[in-house]
Amino acid sequence: ATPDWLPWGRQSVEIFRTTRGARLPCFTHELLLTTLARKAGALSAHISSWVESELRSLVREEERLHAALRERGVAALVDAASGAPLDAGAVGEEGGEEG
Repeated sequence: ATPDWLPWGRQSVEIFRTTRGARLPCFTHELLLTTLARKAGALSAHISSWVESELRSLVREEERLHAALRERGVAALVDAASGAPLDAGAVGEEGGEEG
């Protein structure tokens, strides 16, 4: 994907997620972003800036969703792949990791 496509990918994920009866996306935008981030050293500064912006948007959205879950009384979050408990403050909260 060209870097200027990344915001469109994020928008399509949002449409798939919020449209009742929508089909599942054919790829994960998050996987694309994390793969690009892992290869950041090999990317141009121009592409890296697009990836950084999209990753920041992704983290903000995850923080918003986690906060909404806590407001609804969800007491614990677990990793979907491993089942391991997640620290509620691990992403973006004071004292947690920042990227």
